Amino acid sequence: MPIGEDSPAFFVLIAGAILIGPWACGSLTSNVDPDPKRAVWDEVAGMWLTCLFLPKTLPWLAAAFLLFRVLDVLKPWPIRQYERLPGGYGIMADDLAAGVIGAAVLNLVYRLAW
Repeated sequence: MPIGEDSPAFFVLIAGAILIGPWACGSLTSNVDPDPKRAVWDEVAGMWLTCLFLPKTLPWLAAAFLLFRVLDVLKPWPIRQYERLPGGYGIMADDLAAGVIGAAVLNLVYRLAW
């Protein structure tokens, strides 16, 4: 498999994470804690999305991690808008948006630089 090419299993893994994520994260919410810190499945799914189509080498994976975390913490527009969705959907959606934006940025850099 050429560098940067993802296996079909990786796509299935991401799709599964996205499908069960709202339920998994939503099951941890309460009226007093609508976005519990112990809900981390959203970060896992968002990070996997950030890695799509990139070489699976330490420098690219480190760049994906750093960019994803920056986007997840700062939540620039439009990422912040997605966390307003109810329950587990809001918990997941902002991280998925950060993952998509991170993947787009890094893939653009990768394609232009190589």
